[in-house]
Amino acid sequence: MKFFGEELVIKMWDSFIDKGVGGILKPAQEKRLGKTRQEIRRDELLSLAQAEEDAKKIASGEAIYCGNGQIKLLRSEKEIEEYADNRIEPYIGNVNIRELASSAQTAEAIQKEVNIAKAIIHAEEELAQSEAEQTDKEIEKDWLYAWRGHAEKVSSEALQGLWGRVLAGEVKQPGTFSLRTMDFIKNLTKPEAELIEKVGQFVIADAIFRKLNNRFKEKGINYSDFLFLQSIGLITGVESSGLSLLLNSLSEETYVNYMLCEDKLIILEDPDPSKVVRIEAYSVTALGKEIFKLAGAAIDPVYREDAAKYFIGKVKEVSMADYLSFHDGYVQYENKTEVKP
Repeated sequence: MKFFGEELVIKMWDSFIDKGVGGILKPAQEKRLGKTRQEIRRDELLSLAQAEEDAKKIASGEAIYCGNGQIKLLRSEKEIEEYADNRIEPYIGNVNIRELASSAQTAEAIQKEVNIAKAIIHAEEELAQSEAEQTDKEIEKDWLYAWRGHAEKVSSEALQGLWGRVLAGEVKQPGTFSLRTMDFIKNLTKPEAELIEKVGQFVIADAIFRKLNNRFKEKGINYSDFLFLQSIGLITGVESSGLSLLLNSLSEETYVNYMLCEDKLIILEDPDPSKVVRIEAYSVTALGKEIFKLAGAAIDPVYREDAAKYFIGKVKEVSMADYLSFHDGYVQYENKTEVKP
């Protein structure tokens, strides 16, 4: 029995294997057919945890790498001296410089592979839950190499998750994330990534409602945070208190407009097709759209309700509905309910 998104997961692994960009999880892929995803993930995470621990011991000098995936712990000065016997120069004290350099490189290489593997696991989890259909378009080899080069450098869970979502997005639709976007992401620190995820809860239809600032304060987001996001090119209009976004009608007969909030839809309706609705908001840039989408934060439900109520009085009727799909210029939804003050 197939799991949700299995074809996308297979496409991801095929892309790595076909283009020779695989890592330490690649051999485990051969064993996947006979196990559940939960068993696979458990085994892989345990193996990665052990590899990461080995890398730390090698880097600290507690162990040496002996080849063939084996390490030897050095528990005492005597062991270190014995290990140094019959070795070729150069030495500093009892430490062989060549062995030290080799161990440092090995520790770094192991950590890089662990980082990549964890990002891949995040991507697989994302793809396994996706309803997107597989496309015939292939991921470019240069893109995969660039992704690998960036993902290997991050060891925090938040950033590994971010790179996992980048990979998953590209598997779903090759060409979604440019090399330029990846260059932006690679410079993000963990606190910056966490701020983006936190603010992402308040992005609706590529806007952040400036007047609903009580919700921001409750989440620990202040004005300086918005200024920072503006400075790195994700939003605009922070210093322009008079800036408004304009929503024109999508119909020529009556005023109709929609604001998509994940699986919900805010519906604005009015008899006057010439009406223009203004929103006092920060506008999300083209880069910001990609980055906030990657952050993967669910929209704050209270904020979503407040955003819907914001339009009461601006149009004759404000409704909320369950979003189904957008096809051939038509929005499909169900369970439409009028929003009350």
